[in-house]
Amino acid sequence: MTDPEILDEDFSAALKEMSGFVDITEKDLLELYRLALKHASNRRTSHLLVEQVMTRNVISVKLGADPHDAEALLFEHRISGLPVVDEGNRVVGVVSEQDFLHCMEDCDFMSFTDRVRHFLHRKEYKRKTQCEKVEDLMTTPPITVQKGMSVNRVATILVEKKINRVPVVDEEGRLAGIVSRADLIKVLHELHHK
Repeated sequence: MTDPEILDEDFSAALKEMSGFVDITEKDLLELYRLALKHASNRRTSHLLVEQVMTRNVISVKLGADPHDAEALLFEHRISGLPVVDEGNRVVGVVSEQDFLHCMEDCDFMSFTDRVRHFLHRKEYKRKTQCEKVEDLMTTPPITVQKGMSVNRVATILVEKKINRVPVVDEEGRLAGIVSRADLIKVLHELHHK
């Protein structure tokens, strides 16, 4: 792995984090280097905007859609969640695998395996779960981010909210893309290997 270039400003910022007098022992020097490297890395990612790293071709589902359609999209594209949009392409919710599992909690089956089998085969799905439209199980209000937000801020939101992906919207709330934890890890990997 190639470390980012460390500038004087990174060492200055690192020194400010160290408390007291700095006696340059090997341990102090390594700590100073580690802190400077952290600042250099943060400086490199702070200028990146979410619109530079987001996925633009977003798989979404329309408000009013049958839950089976959303489930099929999740399965077919091997994703764990997707935005729900209205007729104006504004994000109104997010539906995820977890939402489907919560919807299945009302089913009286003997085991989790039976629940999954039932769900995958769609037997009496609507009658048993009472989820007739995607809005019956989606999470609202949706957590979204703006296209001009920094990648660092988006990473913080994903961690704080404990979510894997977040829809990216324009100024009117219309779906513009989606960014996932995997997208951010890819950016970090590419930055460190330049």
